[in-house]
Amino acid sequence: MAELSEKKALVEKLRGLDPGTVKTFVGFDGFIDEVVHVVDTRYSEDSYDRLKNMADFGLKIVESAGYSRNFEFVTVQRKAGGNGPNMAASLLSCGCELTYAGALGLPGTDPVFAQISENAKEVLSISNPGLTEAIEFYDGKLICSRLEPLNAVSATNLDRLVGREKLAKLFSECSLIGIENWTLVNHMTEVWEYLLDTVMPAVRGHGEKILFFDLCDPEKRSNEDLLTALKTVGRFSDYGRVVLGLNAKEAYEIAAVLGLKQNDAEKTPLEETGKFIKQHLMLDTLVIHPTAGAYAFSEGNAEYAGGPYCKKPKLTTGAGDNFNAGFALGLALGLSDRESLTLGTANSGFYVRNCRSASFGELIDFITAWDNQELDREE
Repeated sequence: MAELSEKKALVEKLRGLDPGTVKTFVGFDGFIDEVVHVVDTRYSEDSYDRLKNMADFGLKIVESAGYSRNFEFVTVQRKAGGNGPNMAASLLSCGCELTYAGALGLPGTDPVFAQISENAKEVLSISNPGLTEAIEFYDGKLICSRLEPLNAVSATNLDRLVGREKLAKLFSECSLIGIENWTLVNHMTEVWEYLLDTVMPAVRGHGEKILFFDLCDPEKRSNEDLLTALKTVGRFSDYGRVVLGLNAKEAYEIAAVLGLKQNDAEKTPLEETGKFIKQHLMLDTLVIHPTAGAYAFSEGNAEYAGGPYCKKPKLTTGAGDNFNAGFALGLALGLSDRESLTLGTANSGFYVRNCRSASFGELIDFITAWDNQELDREE
């Protein structure tokens, strides 16, 4: 009952808060996402069973070694994608004032980003978006990306098309700054260094800042590049509260690069892994969001909040970004780490059930329904 009463208390607190007072900046990536299903059995032109699990797909691929095999993909949604646009869309849905800078299209913003371009205070596009096919299953997804356009997301183009004075003004006005997708933007460390050298010194003294970073599945990048990026993130702590967001897979990979020895068959518990990462990096807060809940590590303390787990999500691509938006918004609104974790898991839980981001009112209603054990009764 204690957990339920915490949700009731959170709902009452949220009713007295206004996300419209939170000024935000998010950048710098951008993708056009096609969410696809893999056909298992086709019955007619509009009737089929989808492959439900990643292991089934993998087994079919392994069985096909040495032969040829056809896979039919069905596009179920074409939408704005990328860590930055997904986070931005959620913050806008909650009513925050937002400026976006990134890869949303040239010479004009691509129509797929209409929610951002029509609702953001300002959009500053510096390149065309990347392209992604997200092959979704009930237990995960394969994200297949084409990244060439994102090579234009660089310090040179950011300085030329936006400018350090403009960025300094925007950052100074904002209380929440989301800097997203290091892995898929090849020049992102260079962009961070540009911000540190030319923009952030002018931001000092302009109010408290939440600086939220998301690496985005760094497995394919070299250990040397990853360690350099992590050290660069830590340098932002001179200018605000630095928050690094990871999913469970990313947390284990980063812990290994930092020197945590573990048996792959019996991984170190996620709470211990998080504490290890926090001890080895210059971060104010580390947040890790596995499927069933989320952890936050700040000032030597570890907090955990269970989430509204969904057995049959309708959409998972973007769920982590919606968690990040809810958690970061909670911090910007003055909530505790634990309260912010609950807000983040609720925001993600709404998204995977409804295929869209929640408004702030819908988020409050969702937490109330969760508290009353009214979610997913049909299951």
